[in-house]
Amino acid sequence: MSLLTNPGKRGERLSRAQAGDAVAQCTVAFYYIEGRGVEKNPAAAALWYERAAEQENATAQYNLADLYLRGAGVQRDVEKAIRLFSRAAENGDFDAAFCVALIYDRGD
Repeated sequence: MSLLTNPGKRGERLSRAQAGDAVAQCTVAFYYIEGRGVEKNPAAAALWYERAAEQENATAQYNLADLYLRGAGVQRDVEKAIRLFSRAAENGDFDAAFCVALIYDRGD
């Protein structure tokens, strides 16, 4: 069963995500990362995280940064990861600031 045909909570979250709800967009992205109700698809997850990140959602910014850092579903881009982690930190995700420090410390 896919997100598109599931009339339950997953389908409801997809509808909210499509309507622009950043929290729902993060949830849909997570479904694609984990393969819950859909096949695992990091590229699709990145698209949903991008939508939420544009709305200054710190969770989305952090998770999208992680995808860019690892090159999962997107082309690896350390500079973009740093920018996203920094935005997430500015939006209250303190783990993101630590990630930036680690990247610079490791010389990624």
